[in-house]
Amino acid sequence: MRTAFYCMIKMLFKSCLVTLLLSNTIVANAQSPLQSAKRCWKTLAPLIGGLRQEHTVVSSGEIVYILGGYKQKTFEETTADVEAYDTKTDTWKKLAPAPIPLHHVNVAAVDGNIYILGGMGGQTFGGGPTGRSFRYDIAADKWTEVTPMPYGLGSAAVGVHGKTVYLAGGIQAAPKSSAKGFGSSQKIVDIVASYNTETDKWTTHPDLSLPEARDHAGGMVVDHVFYVVGGRVGTHLQNRNTVYAMNLTASAKKWVEMAPLPTARGGVAAAATGGKIYVFGGEGNPNSKNGTYPDVGIFDIAQNRSEVGTPMEYPRHGFGAAAVGDIIYLPGGGQKLGGGGFSDINDAYVPC
Repeated sequence: MRTAFYCMIKMLFKSCLVTLLLSNTIVANAQSPLQSAKRCWKTLAPLIGGLRQEHTVVSSGEIVYILGGYKQKTFEETTADVEAYDTKTDTWKKLAPAPIPLHHVNVAAVDGNIYILGGMGGQTFGGGPTGRSFRYDIAADKWTEVTPMPYGLGSAAVGVHGKTVYLAGGIQAAPKSSAKGFGSSQKIVDIVASYNTETDKWTTHPDLSLPEARDHAGGMVVDHVFYVVGGRVGTHLQNRNTVYAMNLTASAKKWVEMAPLPTARGGVAAAATGGKIYVFGGEGNPNSKNGTYPDVGIFDIAQNRSEVGTPMEYPRHGFGAAAVGDIIYLPGGGQKLGGGGFSDINDAYVPC
């Protein structure tokens, strides 16, 4: 009886700890990564539109969507193509293309619509950021331009809270830069903005800047809390393993740093299901000839600790992830650091 009482108190304490963390009352204490419950990899029908990376992935209902990115074997084709994967039938189909081709595009799904909210433009790898934004009506298979962002931005962490889409960090054009090549004329930012899908209005949040500038990170909202996980602060070798969290219902919103991920990585894919955030792949691995990570890091929200998941069978970066139920889908991605190793791989992380 005493043991049962002790266990109950212990569970309540952990629950209260996380609540206090997300109320910005105390600072998170990091815990050592644990081995997560067993999950397995399942290979699915490959993309039908060809090899692809630096795209974005979202889900609506039982359908997974892939938007933008680069196609083929070089960085000479930024694409506007949109493909939809039916998770029930394991089949793909092409949809109406986006109005403009973009890579590192910021995307969110809200109430039967998919929103493109800025991204990186141009036909080559070095294309600059744009703030142009669009709404895709899934039922009508039709695109409509909406109010543009207050600034150009690509590769932001994105999360949906009700009717509002939040964007944190990302890449902007560096002012008055005379440098050449990808990255040299761009800057990584810590800014936060939000878009109300009902009013078609943008709001900037200068008081909610990230603790550190970040791009190529994962983003999602779980139970009213916006998470920004992993990412990088410079080149593909300057990665972070941070987990930032902000309670969007708090009276005084503020970022809190939670327990870190097992591995520092940028160019990751991330999705949440079952109270856990799953972070896949990435680039900058010094122990791999391709420079990509097979790692799966799992952040347990309730326990505020990270876990190590079953590694990827096909390590990749520059891709996205979307959860449908308890299954996470990861289409496309690059198999080599930087650019190269384009793939049409489509696999899923499933309970064994």
